[in-house]
Amino acid sequence: MSRARVRFTAPPRIVLLGHPALRRVAAHVDDVRSPEVKRVVRLLLLGLDAQDGSGLAAPQIGESRRIIAIRDLFNRLEGKEVIAPHLGDAHRARLLGVLPVVAINPVITASSAEEEEDWEACLSLPALHGLVSRPKSISVRFTTVDGDEVEHTCTGWGARVFRHEMDHLDGTLFVDKLRGGAADLVHESEISHHLQDDESAEPTADESPSGK
Repeated sequence: MSRARVRFTAPPRIVLLGHPALRRVAAHVDDVRSPEVKRVVRLLLLGLDAQDGSGLAAPQIGESRRIIAIRDLFNRLEGKEVIAPHLGDAHRARLLGVLPVVAINPVITASSAEEEEDWEACLSLPALHGLVSRPKSISVRFTTVDGDEVEHTCTGWGARVFRHEMDHLDGTLFVDKLRGGAADLVHESEISHHLQDDESAEPTADESPSGK
């Protein structure tokens, strides 16, 4: 009896800072149901899972197309750290039945005036982190892999990740958003020092204007 061949697709290589695809404006997708687009989407999802990332953009796998994948667009994992805390987001998402959202030709239609600053990292800049200020909420429109048009308001972490991945489609990296540019990058092995600085920076009663 012959055995059927099972073909496995290896996760794609994540391209790193310096690769031309990271600085190009990605091409608009005309036919979301084409075999080529399906191939890119499959690789994107494989890469997202393999890297346990929050999001991944097609240019990060060397494909200059306007396609992104977001692990938790609707913030369903938020506050779920108690569920298998030793596992990464990809594993916890599977436990909760949270599937990544693939957004084709995404557009931001509105952004909140209020912004917040938080630490970001990027699979294409491994081990580097930086504080980036972004809108607290954004309204987005995109096409799904089935060809449906979706409109959604993202908040919190979902909004941050969506904006970060969309930047990749326009050749922008999070390092470009840092107030001090590359000088504000922090290696992950040293980030604890900066988290301590953030906590100690909160004014005491004697240091605050009202305490003078």
